[in-house]
Amino acid sequence: MPDSGVEELVAQAAKLLHQGRRTRALDHLDAARKLAPNDGQVLGLRGVTLARMGAALGRPGWANEGLREAERLDAQRNGPYHWEDASEAYIELLIDLRRFAEAERLLRENYRVEALNLYKEPRALAGVWIVPRRSHWLPLLAQLYYRANRPGALRALLDEAPEWGVVDVAGLQRESASIFSGSEETPTALAVAWALAKTGEPGRAWQLLDRVLSDSAGYDPAYRLLLDLAGEGAVAELDRLYALDPLEERPLIWKAVALKTAGRLEEAEAAVRQAIAVDPSDGGTPIARRRFAEKVLSE
Repeated sequence: MPDSGVEELVAQAAKLLHQGRRTRALDHLDAARKLAPNDGQVLGLRGVTLARMGAALGRPGWANEGLREAERLDAQRNGPYHWEDASEAYIELLIDLRRFAEAERLLRENYRVEALNLYKEPRALAGVWIVPRRSHWLPLLAQLYYRANRPGALRALLDEAPEWGVVDVAGLQRESASIFSGSEETPTALAVAWALAKTGEPGRAWQLLDRVLSDSAGYDPAYRLLLDLAGEGAVAELDRLYALDPLEERPLIWKAVALKTAGRLEEAEAAVRQAIAVDPSDGGTPIARRRFAEKVLSE
């Protein structure tokens, strides 16, 4: 059983990391390390935190030290603290550092092992048919290919791996309950839509993109893909989305982007001003809608 003091310190560190308070989180992890100096998961989590701080602050010594410690995470993926999967934390760090080849290798190995276990599970439980099987690692692999700009690899993965938890990709859902425009998180549905669009399947891409925009009307990467897919029809599609939710200004801002690209500058300015009027007070929000609108207006 894990030491309760260590467990509490790790739990507090998790909350602090979620709040972006990395220095305080590191203090908690240092305290946990004193209580459990040989616990690979404590050391690995501390390593991830230290590496992220080093990268953010331009301290390569911290980043390198953190990476050395973080390597223990993959070996401790079945550790006692269940608030975060250890291997996943290390892989996400590698992706953020753009060390895509290493992250891909670990993700594929984890998926291979997971797939073997998935097919050992019963297909029916208490008389209920369990279908289809869902992998934990495939969505992360999809995000990696999206961030590495490898649509062909993601499209091939759709054919290669069946364990997406849906019968057809049209059934993919957004993982998070709250996707903001500044978020690094990429919904699996958007990553797959992007891959389909880039590999010649715009119809299926539209199906998924429409779901993402319905779930997260303020998610900018989805609008960027909309402009690519819709072409000259982008303005009409953005008008449709705005009509569905007149309190969401993002369709108006991206309408302005589309109009500006088409050289319709007066209409673009009018669309931006309309977007700002929807809610002129929210420039300090995480989404920063007004700041984005004013940036489009200034350009």
